[in-house]
Amino acid sequence: MKKFVLCLNNDGYDDIQKWKIYMIVEPDDKTDRGWLRLIDDSGEDYLYPPEYFEAIEIPVKIQEAMAA
Repeated sequence: MKKFVLCLNNDGYDDIQKWKIYMIVEPDDKTDRGWLRLIDDSGEDYLYPPEYFEAIEIPVKIQEAMAA
C-alpha cells in the first residue's frame, strides 16, 4: 500500500499546496536525511520538511480509483 501525506504548510515552496494530498516516494536513506520525498505539483519528486505534512491513510479502493 502506498503512503500519503496531507500538506499543512507550504511556506517557501511553490510546488506544494496547503490542504492537498501527496504521495510519498520511497526514501533514499543516503540523501533524504529525514525529509519527505514526494511527488509535488511539478510532477517530479523532491524533498520537503516533514513538519509541513501529516501522514494519512487512504483506502486501497480509493487508491485504485486515483491511479485510473
